[in-house]
Amino acid sequence: MKYLVCDWDGTLYPSDPNGFEANIHALHAWCNQGNGFAIASSREIEGADDLFDQIGLKGDFIGSNGGQIRLLDGRTKIYPLDPNILSLLRNYQDRFDFTFQFMSQGKFYGSDHHHFPYIHNPSRMHIQKDHPIFDLNHILDYRITQIKILVEPNDRDGLKKILTDHFKDGYTITTSDIDMVDITGNHVNKAHGIEVIMDAYGLTKASVFVCGDGENDICMFESFPNHCVMDSAETTVKSFAKHHATNVAAALQKWMR
Repeated sequence: MKYLVCDWDGTLYPSDPNGFEANIHALHAWCNQGNGFAIASSREIEGADDLFDQIGLKGDFIGSNGGQIRLLDGRTKIYPLDPNILSLLRNYQDRFDFTFQFMSQGKFYGSDHHHFPYIHNPSRMHIQKDHPIFDLNHILDYRITQIKILVEPNDRDGLKKILTDHFKDGYTITTSDIDMVDITGNHVNKAHGIEVIMDAYGLTKASVFVCGDGENDICMFESFPNHCVMDSAETTVKSFAKHHATNVAAALQKWMR
């Protein structure tokens, strides 16, 4: 069996609707040949079923950038994040205007309602309007696998560098969009999630093909020689990949030659 792992936003689900249709057609053909696949996303596992419904298939899911893994048979593995980081992040909100959020036991929580001063993606405005603010006095009650920091695009890389320098031990810090910095546990990333799936199915690296477009996908490019980055990716992300393609459908055509 060959096995495909795809990032969701910007990769399997690009901004171009025609590209999405082409990807889904190619993915169905892939699975009809007896191959397996997984979605690897910064999105939480609670939203996995909706993504699979959109493509009309079932597969394995790597969520929260590797913090959550759900196999097709329902088995799950969770890699929790130390909730004490919530209080540490508060110290940086005076230096950067950002909002951070996390999911605990199926419910979203936010850091505040007054930061997040811009609208890069209007659909995210519910973060400051609807999500309850977490309680610093009860942080140990939260069960967290990932924290998402939403920040001005021009401040993203600076904030990531500061957090990486400060939290170099015990955490993995990456980005998943032009305005988003993600934090997971130490050595928790998409590549590690694929390794968990490989162990479950007895797969080898040679049988795995990965596609992505974000910084949080670089770990997959570095760990798996069969990989492809989307042409829409940031230049720095592209520099880590040997192969490029316009979409997943085109990437599969290249790999299957």
